[in-house]
Amino acid sequence: MDAALRWRLLAFILLIGSAGTSAQPAGGVARIGVVYYYVPAADVEAYGPSRALVEGLREKGWIAGRNAQFVWRSAEGRPERVAALVEELVRMPVDVLVGAGNDMAIEAAKRAPALPVVLPSADFPVQSGLVASLARPGGSVTGISNWVGRSLNAKRLALLKEAVPRMKRVAFLVPAGAARADFSRETQAAAEAMGVSLFRIVADRPQDLPKAFDEAVRGRADAIFVIDYPFAFVRAHQVLIAELATKHRLPAIHSASTAAEAGALLTYAHDISENFRRAGHIVDKILRGASPGEIPFEEPARIELVVNLNAARAIGLVVPPSILTQASRVID
Repeated sequence: MDAALRWRLLAFILLIGSAGTSAQPAGGVARIGVVYYYVPAADVEAYGPSRALVEGLREKGWIAGRNAQFVWRSAEGRPERVAALVEELVRMPVDVLVGAGNDMAIEAAKRAPALPVVLPSADFPVQSGLVASLARPGGSVTGISNWVGRSLNAKRLALLKEAVPRMKRVAFLVPAGAARADFSRETQAAAEAMGVSLFRIVADRPQDLPKAFDEAVRGRADAIFVIDYPFAFVRAHQVLIAELATKHRLPAIHSASTAAEAGALLTYAHDISENFRRAGHIVDKILRGASPGEIPFEEPARIELVVNLNAARAIGLVVPPSILTQASRVID
């Protein structure tokens, strides 16, 4: 099918109502496109969440090389590449798109409004206008939402305070566009209750990070709070951030579990591999005829605290036993 005919067909599908459409694998083989923001392209198939997605579909009878084909792509830390990757997969075409986040879903909607999209880790899909509601998304997008009925930032602050009892000032690492935004009421209230003040340090490029940490030191920060969603840049430079935190002897907590493996002291986040495994089950529903707009968004099944004792030793911090007993995993 040439491109012009495909677009006419998509327009017709959209005209009769995308809520009633779903992907039907051609020739009995489902083609599943997977897009990541920051994972190196050479590593995507071996990446833990990728293996979990394959396993989740296998559990439902979709076997790679038999009745399922996975097409792996990565923007490799350059979000501006997402549009071209989505365009490539739409032209292929794939039956379902998985991964990346809200930006990928928006790009898919521009190019193929009826193409189902499953987001294993969606950033506030309702608040961003991506879907009508978590219970009834109403369009072509569904998946698992990072929003779990409450902000996790207050809990992250509490864990950081428990790990660093002397903590009085915390620097939040944010992109430049968020530098003037207010902290959420819940986060601010939690900080005030702990007697902790918050301020921002800003970075959008690798060369900004040393300056940001210098600013944290000048601001007398006792710890660093790193928000990884939707800050894809942070994910691409987790090792450098961990090295700078060690250099300045600053304890850090991240909102993505992958940061602990990169050297961060603490992470408190949903289990991304488990999210991808469950996303495989959602993809199965779509491949069997369900409309994504009728599939409710799910909440993360597990939220884990990961502690890196190597990072603690590097900054001379003794992690309290109360933190270790709460940890889902300890890296030593």
